[in-house]
Amino acid sequence: MTTTTNRRRRICLFGTSANPPTGKGGHVGIVQYLASLLLPVPMIEETNDICLCSSSSRQQEEQHSSCPRFHEIRVLPVYKHMFDEKREHQASYDDRLAMCQLAFQDIPNVVVSDDERRCFDWVAQKQGLTTMEEKMKLRVGTVDLLDMLLKQDDSLEITLALGADTFMDLTRWKWKRSKDIIRMIKGRMIVFQRIFHGDEVEKVKGSNILHNTSSTANVSKVRNNAALISDDEILERINDVANLLKDTCPNLKDHVMVVKLPNLSSVSSSKLRRCNSKEDLSLLREELDQRVLEYIKTNKLYGFST
Repeated sequence: MTTTTNRRRRICLFGTSANPPTGKGGHVGIVQYLASLLLPVPMIEETNDICLCSSSSRQQEEQHSSCPRFHEIRVLPVYKHMFDEKREHQASYDDRLAMCQLAFQDIPNVVVSDDERRCFDWVAQKQGLTTMEEKMKLRVGTVDLLDMLLKQDDSLEITLALGADTFMDLTRWKWKRSKDIIRMIKGRMIVFQRIFHGDEVEKVKGSNILHNTSSTANVSKVRNNAALISDDEILERINDVANLLKDTCPNLKDHVMVVKLPNLSSVSSSKLRRCNSKEDLSLLREELDQRVLEYIKTNKLYGFST
């Protein structure tokens, strides 16, 4: 059943393996930032939003209202990873869903959703797959998820929150129907780039938002801590994609935001999964929500399984 309404519902999708979900230096910090974003004043009248501002408040294009940018930030633990080697090291889907509910429960407008599992079942049903053997071979991607969500509720205005490396993969067309994904979201993406903590570059000062990609800002070569992706590489991809999809996504440059959060740490979920000693506990307490850590210990996950 499709829900239709004249009012747009702005949601941000944050897909993550959540294996486990990290704290304020990682997943929680990203979602907190998304929840803190406010709607630019010029967008309010355009979106027919319930939060209205008078025309006198539109003094500067960058001015923001007290309206949240998103009605909902939807956290989506990955159901079945597209890459086999990553599936082998995952905690169960139900465990990762439960850990996300613990990690994000205090952040306003955040919903931890099982949409990825529902999408898998939706695609399997559409293809008439009934046996476990058939379903094991099924590969469901982000494009299938968007297709399901937009068919069920055509009022949705969807933004994707992505890491820099994930953004590069998407815009290098490595994802299933990559161009269709960008068209379906009309280019709305928030790209998170870690600040490299080393001698190569100083921490970014001032605003968290590096730039709006429609500007001609002079961008320094700050490296991504995980994938060593430079700002220039990201800008080049945005420009290339904008030119390629100019007929179907004419405002793509205006819809992509690149963000640097100084509080993001370099500790990965994979490193935390290997922790189990007393020395490791201090790192786990620092990098995980305490409720998530207790869940891991109680349910004997990762390094606590033996």
